[in-house]
Formats: sequence, structure tokens, C-alpha cells
Amino acid sequence: MFKKRKKLKSDLIYKNTKVFRKLFDNIYENP
Repeated sequence: MFKKRKKLKSDLIYKNTKVFRKLFDNIYENP
């Protein structure tokens, strides 16, 4: 259970990082 929970958390962080990177790229390309 703990392992699964940990993986879920890391997956969430990974998704958030992807979204944030996308947003940052958009801001950088279109000032």
C-alpha cells in the first residue's frame, strides 16, 4: 500500500512538472 501511494505521488509530481514546463515554454515563446 505504501509503495503504491508513493508511486501515485511521484506520478502526480511528474504530471504537474510536465504541465508547468508546457506553461513555461508558452510564456517563453510568447512574451
